[in-house]
Amino acid sequence: SPPHWCEEPILDRSNEVYALTQALGRIRKSCSVLAGLKNIPAASADKNHMAYWKLANGTATGPAAMLVVLDFSPSPTTDKWSFSLPAAPMDHGVLASTNWVDLLDSQRTAVLATPAAGGSPSLQVDHSPGPAHVAIFVDAKEAQQDGTWQVCKAGAAKLPPLPKAEECNSTFQWMTLVGILLFVGAVIATLVKNISTTGVFLCVVREPSPVEILEYPSPEKVSIEEPKHIFCAAIEHTIPDRKVKVSAGGLGKVLDQMLREHPPGRLSLVHPKFAGVDYGPLDHFCTLEVTVDMQKQAVQVHTLQSVEGDITRVWYLLEHSWFETQISKDSPYPYPQTKLSVLRFFSLWNQAIAEVLKLLKPDIYHCMDYHAAMVPLYVPPADQIPMIIVLHNADYDGAIETDFISDVFWKSVPALRRLSLIFNLDRQAIRKYCTFEGRFTMLQGGISCVEENQGGHGICTVSGKYAAELKRERTMFKGLPAVLPLDNAIDSAADDGPKTVGELKASRGGGEKGGGGAQRRGR
Repeated sequence: SPPHWCEEPILDRSNEVYALTQALGRIRKSCSVLAGLKNIPAASADKNHMAYWKLANGTATGPAAMLVVLDFSPSPTTDKWSFSLPAAPMDHGVLASTNWVDLLDSQRTAVLATPAAGGSPSLQVDHSPGPAHVAIFVDAKEAQQDGTWQVCKAGAAKLPPLPKAEECNSTFQWMTLVGILLFVGAVIATLVKNISTTGVFLCVVREPSPVEILEYPSPEKVSIEEPKHIFCAAIEHTIPDRKVKVSAGGLGKVLDQMLREHPPGRLSLVHPKFAGVDYGPLDHFCTLEVTVDMQKQAVQVHTLQSVEGDITRVWYLLEHSWFETQISKDSPYPYPQTKLSVLRFFSLWNQAIAEVLKLLKPDIYHCMDYHAAMVPLYVPPADQIPMIIVLHNADYDGAIETDFISDVFWKSVPALRRLSLIFNLDRQAIRKYCTFEGRFTMLQGGISCVEENQGGHGICTVSGKYAAELKRERTMFKGLPAVLPLDNAIDSAADDGPKTVGELKASRGGGEKGGGGAQRRGR
């Protein structure tokens, strides 16, 4: 095999720059005086060059002094130069040497000249450096030939041998050639196979295709056991018996209609208790304790009950200082999502709902939008129940848009560790359930649980067109088997009051064709 100093044959190392660089490197290694810190300027009458003396310390081997000349002339000249000697030249052995030679060009020499009139001695250089514009002078007795240049004799033994041209002849790399030919052949074969089995088609859309609206199967085709106990959680709420209404838009109207038109059974509703709202006398249900950002938080649960036809309506109002200070009747949703207090609010809200759900053990959990979508993450597997998520406006998904929480080089980023503490969930749970496109998203927590526990069935919207729009345009819903529409009891075109389920079903077909959209909230 060739020696280790051989270069790759594809690279050209014979150019002048490489040769000069190689020479300077070997000269510096062989001349220990060049590594010293003593630099003495060498004065000269010509301003087109700069020179300085390198003086050795007492322990250095080899030459005691060397002269380095840098030439800034546009082209080499034959003029002789004169450089001053360092102070006390006898102490540095400069006067002991009369003949000096340039290590880079052995034809360029210098002599020590002493004026007859008793002037200062100087070093006379016979001509300027060549195209390299650099010269390194040393006592001729201290120089030794090394290739086309010279090095210091004292350190020449430490230099590795120069490579010989005949030692670096490369052999034919047949294995590389065979590998390249095999790769090129495989690419050509793949292209030929794909061309013969595939094609490119140009589709021109002349008119929009009708939106396919998913509908529930009719009762005659499928038998569904009606749940008897429905558990619902929402920040907006209405209590008709107490004339309480906290609403920011369509969701409050939907809740008001649901209280009257819901199928027979028990309807449990969990809401935060707002400050400044007269709820009337309430019964104390229990006291909950949850952990938010490593701090224990006590939540008081109050309840009241009423009956409307065959519907038993039970409200559970959660009382905590955060529910009284961070939200109000005029602004029921905390914002912005990037604020630490808002994240703590939603952590407390979701954990408290989960504790009430575990106490009541309902048949199904009805989740409104993203605000309570993380509740299943706090429920043990043995206590999990079916869940539906009703989306009024999926543009608000509880995402933190400013921070990526995906792992970097298999290491959790600080934002992920911080969210783990705030929401009282381990990092693996947040990474698995609440991360969408690298960001923390509360709605994704509920969707992930629906996918894992229910095969993706249970995501609904308030109109057929909105369901088709989400399935078609939002990547968060692409992997779901279906996004189903619910009967929207609110006519967004003309809000002339609530409609009964019968009236809605009678006009549903015309309403969908006429463009009646979802009643969407603002937050």
